[in-house]
Amino acid sequence: MKKHRWIPILLIVFFVSISFFVMAREPNKEAVLSAIVLRHLEGSHYQPMAVDDALATRIFDLYLKHLDPSKQFLLASDVALLKQYETVIDDELKYGQSTLLNVSSKIIQQRIEELQLFYKLVLAEPFLFQEELTIETDPKKRDYPAGKDLWRQQWVRYLQQQVLTGYLLAVDNLPPTASARALAMQGEIDPVLEKEARLKVEKTFGGMLDRKLKETRDEKFSMFLDTVAAAFDPHTSYLAPQAKEDFDIGITGTLEGIGALLKEEDGMIKVTRIVPGSASAGQKQLKAEDTIIKVGQGTQEPVDIVGYRVQDAVRLIRGKKGTEVRLTVRRPEGQIVVIPIVRDVVVIEESYSKSAVIQTDQEERFGYIYLPSFYRDFSNSKARNASDDLRAEIRRLRQKNVQGIILDLRNNGGGALDDAVNISGLFIDYGPVVQVKDRFEKSSVKYDNDPTIQYQGPLIIVVNAYSASASEILAAALQDYGRAVIVGSGPHTYGKGTVQMVANLENMLLGGAEWNKLRSELGSLKLTHQKYYRITGGATQFKGVEPDIVLPDVNSYLELGEQYLPYVLPWTTTSGLQYQQWRHALPLDYLRERSEARVTKDPVFQAILAQVEMRRSQKDASWPLHLAQAFAMQQERKKESNDITGSLKETTIYHALSSDESRVLEPERVKEYDEWRQQLRKDPALLETVYIMRDLVKAPSKAR
Repeated sequence: MKKHRWIPILLIVFFVSISFFVMAREPNKEAVLSAIVLRHLEGSHYQPMAVDDALATRIFDLYLKHLDPSKQFLLASDVALLKQYETVIDDELKYGQSTLLNVSSKIIQQRIEELQLFYKLVLAEPFLFQEELTIETDPKKRDYPAGKDLWRQQWVRYLQQQVLTGYLLAVDNLPPTASARALAMQGEIDPVLEKEARLKVEKTFGGMLDRKLKETRDEKFSMFLDTVAAAFDPHTSYLAPQAKEDFDIGITGTLEGIGALLKEEDGMIKVTRIVPGSASAGQKQLKAEDTIIKVGQGTQEPVDIVGYRVQDAVRLIRGKKGTEVRLTVRRPEGQIVVIPIVRDVVVIEESYSKSAVIQTDQEERFGYIYLPSFYRDFSNSKARNASDDLRAEIRRLRQKNVQGIILDLRNNGGGALDDAVNISGLFIDYGPVVQVKDRFEKSSVKYDNDPTIQYQGPLIIVVNAYSASASEILAAALQDYGRAVIVGSGPHTYGKGTVQMVANLENMLLGGAEWNKLRSELGSLKLTHQKYYRITGGATQFKGVEPDIVLPDVNSYLELGEQYLPYVLPWTTTSGLQYQQWRHALPLDYLRERSEARVTKDPVFQAILAQVEMRRSQKDASWPLHLAQAFAMQQERKKESNDITGSLKETTIYHALSSDESRVLEPERVKEYDEWRQQLRKDPALLETVYIMRDLVKAPSKAR
């Protein structure tokens, strides 16, 4: 306990030191920000690091990836020059300096100016795409060019790829009888379409270079500070004032738009999650892991957003309700499609839990509950929350005399911790649900103190790689109690077992009115300060929750989850807690064996496994710059995707879902509810989960 008494004293020293630091000289925003961010990271992060060469190496690695994620701008000699400043990053940070930032900014500016003199010459002449050339699109497999000649050659191929991509997209949108399609099959170019594609690339590429040249010093320094924060862990970040505004909008969900959460990865804007009830969720084409490469406003010329920061891309995608945005996206397997989405506000009803009754071909009745997030409005105690809604859904299903309940947490990214604890309590007597620890190993335990059980029957929880945070706490707790069978689409959940807080840096700057302008420009710091642990003592961090039964999933070839992020906090353990196992043992081996036997024979799951292998091989392939080869590859990937999608649609579903007659729906909601139930009928993972529930209900006593 003694060491915790030092915390207030340390904070006083922290604030006083900052005050003396800024009062000793004229206001210097970069110096002040560096000092505040560093000291807050050292004083408050869950796993603080010494500001030394080891931290400097991490910062350099991340900064290089942020500066030139696609390895397009820098030469190998440029990287060697910058590496000379790697070991002084930590020393300079303490004084608000960065030679690395200064030198790299000059190099990037020089390379952009060289490109401005170069790219128009490349795009001035038609491309025939007759040479059997390829381009490696994965930056991890590329080296920085060894000299200017290789650098120019790389850019020529990049521009060729952009023109060819635009050309093939235009051809793909033509009628099957169009002459350009026939020419493409023969490897011959349509000069009109080729010129249009070239002019579009010239315009978008030139705009991209202009935007890079117009980046302000504040923007560059903010990016540098963000890499400093990210060196501590992937969920710690510096938020400039505008970025903080974007973060707040993402938390409240009140801005009109398409309802997709985005992240920047290797210089590309990637979709990480589709918000339930949003325009994207309703349109059903945009998917997690899609990469957005262009954004167009209605029928206007789209803007190439390769190399954009997330906040800049978001500003293009956002817009007023009723307006259309057209996203050109690259699927993980390489297929490029244009997705039109009419912007809308989130349909709140769609973000709430809902249920249905499954009637099997053997007259069994199982309950199904879909929970998209652990929602709660902390500013309004009368607003709906996930706990109360789940309790009501269970009550409705019990009135229907269901023999088991399936709780679907797939794609549930988390939310309020209190609701994860409360919902756990709906299925167990009482006891601990999760442990929370801070950097000082001070532990608090969240308990279910209510001995009342809302449902005591067979229970299955369904998860996937996008089930995170509060979803993992709920699934882990009920798995540890032996209360529920965890069925997973994929081998693990996301693995986010950390807690973040947002600190407004302006509150840490002392001084009079003369500091007000600087204070308002400091922004915020989002940093990890706690970690979750299961009641058994293992963390949900990094590993996530490993399902009892794993089903094939189309995204299993992707590197999804916390464990694939840079400088992630490791999986650790702490002391386990005392708790009482559920009164009925689960026949997991019996259920697993029967499920594996069905999956092996099921044509849909076999088609999914085939698609996984197809996508894995496509993901590792380089792109041809030969027209006939590129067109053939595009058509082959499109056909393979359509074939497998078709096999899913044609699958016979042996159960029916009926709406809950005890609930009165508004007329406009009935259609949406029916569409939702139709989607469930085409869900192979849900169908297999129904079979697992049947086995659970009918399991012989010797299997338990």
